Amino acid sequence: MKNRKYKYEIIKKAFNIGFQIMKKEFVLMLAVSIAYYSLPLLGIMLNVKIFNMVQVLPGNTQKISEFVVWVIWFGVYLLFTKFHLIYYTRYFLQYGPLLKFERLARLMLHNKCDEINAVNYENPELYNYIIQARTASTNVYRIIEINIYLVGILFGSIGVLIYMKDFNPALIIFVIISNIAVLLEKIYSARQYGKTREKTMPLQLEEMAYKESLTSLNFNKETRILSIEAFLKNKWLEPFEKRVAAEWDADKKVISVNAIAEILKFVGSFGAYAYSAYLLITGKIRLGEFTASLFAFTSLSEYTQEIFELYGYLDQFTTYVKPFFRFMEIFPDKRKERCGCEFASLRLENVSFKYPGSEKNALEDITLEVKKGEKTAIVGKNGAGKSTLVNMILGLYDPIKGRVLYNGKEAKAIDKKDLFAGKSAVFQNVNKYKMTIAENVQLGNPQKNDLQEQIKALKESGFPLNRYSMDEELGKEFGGIDISGGEWQRLSMARGIYKNGSFVVLDEPTSAIDPLQEAELYKKFVQLFSDKTVFLVTHRLGAVSIADKIIVLDDGKIREHGTHEELIRKNGYYKKLWDSQVKWYH
Repeated sequence: MKNRKYKYEIIKKAFNIGFQIMKKEFVLMLAVSIAYYSLPLLGIMLNVKIFNMVQVLPGNTQKISEFVVWVIWFGVYLLFTKFHLIYYTRYFLQYGPLLKFERLARLMLHNKCDEINAVNYENPELYNYIIQARTASTNVYRIIEINIYLVGILFGSIGVLIYMKDFNPALIIFVIISNIAVLLEKIYSARQYGKTREKTMPLQLEEMAYKESLTSLNFNKETRILSIEAFLKNKWLEPFEKRVAAEWDADKKVISVNAIAEILKFVGSFGAYAYSAYLLITGKIRLGEFTASLFAFTSLSEYTQEIFELYGYLDQFTTYVKPFFRFMEIFPDKRKERCGCEFASLRLENVSFKYPGSEKNALEDITLEVKKGEKTAIVGKNGAGKSTLVNMILGLYDPIKGRVLYNGKEAKAIDKKDLFAGKSAVFQNVNKYKMTIAENVQLGNPQKNDLQEQIKALKESGFPLNRYSMDEELGKEFGGIDISGGEWQRLSMARGIYKNGSFVVLDEPTSAIDPLQEAELYKKFVQLFSDKTVFLVTHRLGAVSIADKIIVLDDGKIREHGTHEELIRKNGYYKKLWDSQVKWYH
């Protein structure tokens, strides 16, 4: 009972989404479905007329012209049914409503990804949700489509039954016998395959991960050098064999039920034909009613079987679509307050933060204040919490305790467009967009397409323009070229420069660049960002000379803060870090 109620809730949600984004198309599909499934009633009536006339034609040649007219009408009826199959089902639906729905559903998923708080992306389960939701989105369309077909079949079946009750009312019994097993067969198979799909989804994801390790260009070199092909193949084979075994187990159970269903269908079909023949021989019905009985039995059998099949598919799709609604119902990151003014100040008050699923805080009781135009360096060992603090400063993460204030307003309440409007950020893990070099830079400010400014940004980042053209396609997957890690990082910097934000975050921006080039790059940063508020995250302390103040993090806490000279004189934790690295820069 609970499962049935949940299924109806899923169907209701599917209709709410479907009619919200594509109402006209679904109303048209409903009208066509009712018309199409009412056509067999017309075919039955034409059968009665034609074959009853066949009985009287030998002694009444005057009826020949009328007979020809009815045959022509039957031909028109057949043409309409073929038109529906060839044009409407195979062409119109596939290349019209279905493609449109897939596009709109994907846009909904993309918008939802944008709504979700960035901290949720630290949860590995979210990636499974996204992959499953992407696959499941089309099932929303299928659920609506199936219900539209069911309504059409209901109208058609009622029409045939009303017409047949006058001369062969027992026909419905044979229809039920013929098709009762189909309901059990389809429901059973849908549930078996639904359970198997949920069970094997983690195995499929595991397969994909190992398959990528074996076939991806990014893994190819290391895989060969380490000679781990056989090891990875065995790792891939394990989930593959488990998945195949689970699917075969489900198939065996379904096949046994199918065999019983086929026997029952034969009994129903034989009974319907035999009983109709008995009525004809005994004179209780004429030839027209006999052929109409067979036509009606075939139509009702197809209707009933289609109902059962559709119901089975509906049960299957309501299971498959769960990941879509589960993902769409993740609590959105709602930020409504507008803050159109320029950045003036940032303050963190006793901020603590913990990643989902972690027992330990990544940040603990952080308090700091930054004014417009100040340059702040955040330093510490790997794992000290530097990148986490940056994500908090940018407004990507919300604290579990304390407040992050922009211009005196709490960051988690500010509309995201306003919050990120004046910010530029260059991260250590660079996004490698498979586009041209010019498009990669333009992503910093998509509304602005200024080639000269893009070239200027690339030069200021130190990107080697002499080697590449602006329309050079990046990414071997699309027939383009690949560039080095340092060049990707410089391209990311060019993107940040092109945006020209007044609030700049550089999170390990030179991790893939050698120290000598790094020093030159930081000198450029001083000139480029002289009038901007800058946060520089680094574990290379030679870069902190551009900072007005330094925040020293250790185990998620601020251990020291001050200028470089003050911290050196303090002879504390920062001094130890500096001494351990100073030889790199002298």
